Amino acid sequence: MSSFNDKQNETQSTPQVTSCVVYEYSAEDKKSKSTRISRTIMSVITLIAVLICGYTGYSLAVTDTDTEPDPPKYTVQFVKPENGEITGSGSYEAGKEIIVRATPYEGYVFRGWYEKTGVDENGEPQYKRISKHKNHRIKVEKDVVLRAKFRKATTVDTSQPAE
Repeated sequence: MSSFNDKQNETQSTPQVTSCVVYEYSAEDKKSKSTRISRTIMSVITLIAVLICGYTGYSLAVTDTDTEPDPPKYTVQFVKPENGEITGSGSYEAGKEIIVRATPYEGYVFRGWYEKTGVDENGEPQYKRISKHKNHRIKVEKDVVLRAKFRKATTVDTSQPAE
């Protein structure tokens, strides 16, 4: 009894198997009643392909089209604040809405949230004010660097009527 490889060597016209491909079907195909028979046939073909690939020594690549790629993630970073604390930095999936929070230390008030827009000709970071609220909602759509600014609180003497 001769093997597949022996028969292949006997004649030059026999095609060589260089790779094995398996049919891919999506979740939509799996849900359709009309594709049950097709899926059964494809399962048999897949089994045959696995056997042929195993017999010939070629590797088999199977792709599952049901898995969606992970959405991109973006980073929300903070510049270390002076005179307050901030929370909300981290890595988030694209499109996620988060809240960044600023808490001034005693004797200070919150001035605003600022987003880094670039650097000037001297290499100094440039910021644009994006909110005056301590708790600011952001939809994460890109990597961002945020800065919370605080200033010394001014006390107003309310015991004396204004003149």
